[in-house]
This record gives sequence, C-alpha cells and structure tokens, in this order.
Amino acid sequence: MDSGVATRPLADLEAYRQRMARFMYQSGSSMEPVFAAAKTAQKRVAFAEGEDDRVLRAAQIIVDEGLARPVLVGRDDVIGERIQSLGLRIQPGADCEIVSFDTDARYEETWRDYYSLVRRSGVTQTLAREAMRTHPTLIAAMLLRCGAVDAMLCGTSGAFSGHLNHVLKVIGPRQGVCTLGTMNMLILGGRQLFICDTYVNPDPSPEQLGELTLLAAEELRRFGLIPRRGLAVTFEFRQRRYTLGAKNEERASADSGSGPQTWRSREKCTAMQHSPNKCSTAFFRAQASPRTPIS
Repeated sequence: MDSGVATRPLADLEAYRQRMARFMYQSGSSMEPVFAAAKTAQKRVAFAEGEDDRVLRAAQIIVDEGLARPVLVGRDDVIGERIQSLGLRIQPGADCEIVSFDTDARYEETWRDYYSLVRRSGVTQTLAREAMRTHPTLIAAMLLRCGAVDAMLCGTSGAFSGHLNHVLKVIGPRQGVCTLGTMNMLILGGRQLFICDTYVNPDPSPEQLGELTLLAAEELRRFGLIPRRGLAVTFEFRQRRYTLGAKNEERASADSGSGPQTWRSREKCTAMQHSPNKCSTAFFRAQASPRTPIS
C-alpha cells in the first residue's frame, strides 16, 4: 500500500493474509483452525532434528507467524552456523531455545529419569547416559515428559520404528487407550482424506480397529470436521497380505448406530506397499463440513 501498488484500503490486514494463504497453499483451509488455535495457545514445541535445514526453515516460519515457541534439539554451534548460512533471522534465546545435552544442566536429572523408566528392560546406566546424548527423539520425548515443552515433532530422518520406540517408552498412550496408531491427511480436490493406520498395526484385531477408528474420528473433530469412515478390505505389509474383510464386517456390526457414519465399498480396496517400513491403510476416513473452533 505504501508503494502505491495496492489502491484499495484493507480494514484487517491479518484477515487479508489468511485469505491469500488459502490460494497459495492447498492445505490452507484445512489447517486454518489449527493455526488459529496455535496462535492463541502459544505452546512450546520441541523439534528433535533441530540441526536439519528444513526444521530451521520451519522454525523461522513458526516464529514469523507467531504460531509457537520452537525448542531446537541439537548442538548450539552447529545450529548457529546453519541459521547464519541459510540467511535466517531467527535468534536463539530471543525467538527460540536450543537444548544440547552436551552442555545442558538438565542432563544429569534427565538421564536418571530415563534410566528409571527402562532399567527393567536391560538398559544400564552407561547406556542410558549415552542414549540421552545421542538420540534427539529421546531427548525431545523426555523434555515433553518432564513438562519442559508442550509438544514435540520428530521423524525428518531415520526409521519410523526407531522414533516410535522412543515415544512409546517415554510417553506412551494416554490413560484408557490401548492401541497406538498413525494418521495421514491427503489434500484432494475439494475435500480431505484421512488415512489410519498406515504404520503401526499390520494385522489389527477387531477391537483395535474399533479403537483406532474412534481415536481418529476424535482427532478429525479437533480440525472442525465431521468424520465419516470406510474400512478397507485388504492391504499389504512387508510383502505379506492381510485380509481385513471379516474383521471389518465384525467391527462395522459392533459400531452400527454409534460413532461416525459408516460406509463400505463393495469393491475390494488393495493398498500397495511403498516402503519396507510402511504398511498401507487399514481403513479410511473422510471428510468435511462446517468449521468449529479447535479446543
């Protein structure tokens, strides 16, 4: 506006930016309620791979948008050098925090807490000390466990199972939940498709399918979406085929009249293997309607 290119006055510049973001990014409309809630809550988020260039660029955007306070796990000198080489403006201490257990005063207490969790699994004190210096996902998980951060992100490198093992040992499922699962969101033309569970449970029981379905539906509601469900019939996992048709029929019968609306295709849905560390979907979830605030 100051340059004279824009001639129409804007009553709300922030609202204008949000409208433009919907045209720039396909995920804009889906993530809008998430961003709005994040700006209000201002949580501390630990990034396990804090030395990664992609993570540092993401942290810069988070700071610019006022979404959260990044907590970067990594070596101070390495992160500082990469911030400078990437031309980023983020300032450790002012805009974000760096946690390096090579120098952090919390290291002694944290490795002892970790040792108390895993000592019955054959982990010695020496191994616990070493793990707390060398596994960034474990460090981030312990920060979350002790309340130093409110959330964590990990997995930009390494095997999924390795990250999951650390999270499972340190954080575990919430009270009343027995089955862990993952959920992916696909941005399609005019709708969003959520897929669960693509990584954790290769041959889920009917009870696990039911629990995962309800948990995923709960997450969709946090996006302000009304979930619907469709159970897949077969899928492949590490060159092994599992048929879920009978289990899905059993689960659908048990869920009839409760929970999300159910739909089932009469045709078989076969999900192809893409990676030795991934299994394809056990059931699908979609879709969309009136927005409600995220709590």
